[in-house]
Amino acid sequence: GVSSGTQTTSGKGLSRFRSAVRKIIAFNRLQACACRVGISISNKAPHTVLQITELMDAAGVLQGEEGYSNPLTMVGDVVVAVNGLSCNNLGIKEVKSLLFGPVNSCVWIDLESPLPWSQGGVLPYRIRAKRHFAVTEAGLLARMEEQDRIAERRNRSSQS
Repeated sequence: GVSSGTQTTSGKGLSRFRSAVRKIIAFNRLQACACRVGISISNKAPHTVLQITELMDAAGVLQGEEGYSNPLTMVGDVVVAVNGLSCNNLGIKEVKSLLFGPVNSCVWIDLESPLPWSQGGVLPYRIRAKRHFAVTEAGLLARMEEQDRIAERRNRSSQS
């Protein structure tokens, strides 16, 4: 009776250890490449800003908050270059790979704002944005934890 008790505990400990390792790997993967700048852009060139969620300047101040140091980015503005590389002939995957990067790193984004129709033309400007975790990454980690809890419950019920 005693040996089976130790088996289940070590099994539980092992699965807990595996899930912790899996979370660390996922978190590192997210840190390495999936930190975003807080804007959504169109899939086809010209890559137009569709939505601004959590755009941060280099100091971590969100657009709209006091002390934000970049020019204002608006929906409809076009991403022209990222870190000096032109986005004109790039697909969405390439542009995203330039925008995404390690957590708390910064990226230079050159944009163009269309001037009012009466004036015509565009107004070029540059921002320095901080890459950071979006709400979705936090949600992903929470979902993984939930899946682990479900798996643990399943293991427990299959062992009894």
